[in-house]
Amino acid sequence: EETEMWFKEDLVKLRMPMGMGMQSDVLILKDKVVLLMDLMGNKLAMETTKTEVENENTASKKAVVKLIAGETKNIAGYECKKAILSTPGEKDMIVWYSDKIKSNGSWYFQMSEIKGFPLEFSMKTGEISVRMTAKEVRMESVDDAVFTVSSDYKVMTQEDMMKMMGGQVK
Repeated sequence: EETEMWFKEDLVKLRMPMGMGMQSDVLILKDKVVLLMDLMGNKLAMETTKTEVENENTASKKAVVKLIAGETKNIAGYECKKAILSTPGEKDMIVWYSDKIKSNGSWYFQMSEIKGFPLEFSMKTGEISVRMTAKEVRMESVDDAVFTVSSDYKVMTQEDMMKMMGGQVK
């Protein structure tokens, strides 16, 4: 399946199809992060802040970025350089980025030290390996409406979402 991403200044939208009539979007709106889920027509939005996401994911696990000199490859028409993100207790993430595409790193805070835009990254978690590679980069104007939550979504907190899914609340 294909994932799509839109960028405009410090606004980001990531759309991931999940199969069987389901889809999830992540909106990063400056410091606000909104997870949108369309579960076969049941539309839910969970809001949090980028700071809360960073604190949750990094509790003493700040990634160290190592830029690898000399290794390059072409992805979607851009020459990309290699970087390795190492996080204590986790497997390394390999990132291929182009310094010809500027990014403020707002879409994934652990990559903020990389001066360019990631066009491929791969990581392993347990037995699962994930690799995302850009197939196409289009430099075009993006309408602000792409970064809004439509009124047909029910907005919830993370606590509300956990209760609804039957999970334990911290």
